[in-house]
Amino acid sequence: MTGRILVADDSTEWSKSFCGFLSRMKYQAESVATGAELRDAITTRPDDYDVLIVDNSMPEEHGEEEIPYCGVRNLGRLVSHFWDQGKAPPILAHVIVRSIYSKSDLDVLRQQDDAETKEGCERVAKWFDRNVTLDDLMSAITELIGDMRRRR
Repeated sequence: MTGRILVADDSTEWSKSFCGFLSRMKYQAESVATGAELRDAITTRPDDYDVLIVDNSMPEEHGEEEIPYCGVRNLGRLVSHFWDQGKAPPILAHVIVRSIYSKSDLDVLRQQDDAETKEGCERVAKWFDRNVTLDDLMSAITELIGDMRRRR
């Protein structure tokens, strides 16, 4: 096994097929489809994952509308949760955001008054638009997993 990846994306067609691809590439991959599922997976099993790939526009719960920048805000919520416990898990330093928004939006988000959004922005290691090539996405995953293993 080459790494453990959590994919958070409400486009289950994309996330399930991508997880299947990752499995064929010898990664352990799991997907969630809402902000609530993302937070639950990380808070209950923080050491089960090496890399998080998160959609930046997804619903909080099933059946709800997509929320812009939900991915970044959920990262901030997760950081707050783990700060209260004293230590953030390594996965929160290995986050790839896949977004319909441009990377320049990250700079705009950093200017928000919302502390969770600002903290979430600081956790983004890589930012790609939804048209990212598979090669670029896999290179980012390989880089972040290699970084994680060097730090151990």
